[in-house]
Amino acid sequence: MRRLTNLMNREEIVIVEGLDDYPHSLKSNDIDWIVKEAEYYKKHYNLVLKSKLQIEAFKKASLIEVGIRHIQGVHTYDILRNPLYRRWFQYIPI
Repeated sequence: MRRLTNLMNREEIVIVEGLDDYPHSLKSNDIDWIVKEAEYYKKHYNLVLKSKLQIEAFKKASLIEVGIRHIQGVHTYDILRNPLYRRWFQYIPI
């Protein structure tokens, strides 16, 4: 359980999710996606999406048993990964 303070309303927010840290809360295929995406953008565009430390954390997480509780649905706001967002934003690939 974490306690956060909402700076706008000055009220306390209690979050009870029971999730592990982010890399361990993902499914293996989501971890693979993140690592491969970061490597692709680094190689082809010299764009760093994740630090080396972050990439190593994801790779280590994929080698061991992932956490007991997973993030449900799509773990990212990437419009291409989430079919619901595609519909909402009327995304049409060309």
